[in-house]
Amino acid sequence: MGKSYKRRTIKKRKLRGGKFVASGSAGCIFRPALKCAGSNTRRNGYVSKMGSKKTINDEWITSNTPRRINTESQYFVYPTERCRLGALNASNEQEKCDVKNIGTEILQLPDGGTDLSKMVVPYEEIAAFFEGFVNIFDGIALLHSRGYAHRDIKLANMFGIRNDNGTYKLRLIDFGLSDTFNGLDYYPRADNYKYWSYEMRLLSTSYGYSNQDINDFMNTLNYIDIPSWIYRNPDGTSKLSRDFIETLRIKIHSSRDSKLQIIKASEVYALGLALYEAWYTKTSYISLTGKDVIKSNTTYRDIPDEISQRIFDLVADMSNADPFLRLSLDDAKVRLTRIIPFLTAVLI
Repeated sequence: MGKSYKRRTIKKRKLRGGKFVASGSAGCIFRPALKCAGSNTRRNGYVSKMGSKKTINDEWITSNTPRRINTESQYFVYPTERCRLGALNASNEQEKCDVKNIGTEILQLPDGGTDLSKMVVPYEEIAAFFEGFVNIFDGIALLHSRGYAHRDIKLANMFGIRNDNGTYKLRLIDFGLSDTFNGLDYYPRADNYKYWSYEMRLLSTSYGYSNQDINDFMNTLNYIDIPSWIYRNPDGTSKLSRDFIETLRIKIHSSRDSKLQIIKASEVYALGLALYEAWYTKTSYISLTGKDVIKSNTTYRDIPDEISQRIFDLVADMSNADPFLRLSLDDAKVRLTRIIPFLTAVLI
């Protein structure tokens, strides 16, 4: 009778938490969540954020605002736990995280899905996506009603999940720059930051109306995905003349109500640019003048030009060069919700 051999079983090395999925200036994201030190389990439906001691601490503190305002997280994605990082292994791919001075603590956040600037939306679901976009308007309105401004509204700070029924749940993230209306007396100079409208710099009495300052701002609009026609005359010259800016600066500093209106208008401006980028990235339609409709990618299926023009007109009214003439957030939301049924009808 031959020898019997004991079968050798090879155990797979378990992943201690999730894999690296993204890196930004403020930290790195791992999905699913990494394990906290002393825990044998990781949180299902969560992701982890790793960063420097300062960025983790700052984000935890600033997330107090959305945690307090929106406890059910209908509109915002924010960290719900801060803990010491547990052990990692090679499977986590931590070496891909290029953030300097990584600390020993991590933040645990509900998995908000995909960055909207990278989310791929099927043609037949474009209307459902923009119906979900209305939730972003409602979230900003909630913040404003509690006396806060987000100050960093952009498509990359919006995350979304496609639900099983074909609807989209879209929410705001990153409250690192948020502050109360009373605390916003000055916006730092950021010549290459296209989401801050020019007039926010006028909250500072020492900056904002020289020719160089105006040119700096106009240069931030030279992007394919930004409708630079909002701040340009038909002949290509800037609408922001020195006289226009000086008159606007005086009006802004005339009363506290004027400053408050400017802060809200700047958020509508940023949301308008995000809406324009969302339309462009999901449909490929852009405009060079505000009154033309150009399809930049023929691999996308056609959408009637008149629907794109409605979006461009809405963006223009949300981003008017004169902030006192911009649409209110509520009026902009109404305009968008009126466009969606037309979009739904052509996608059926």
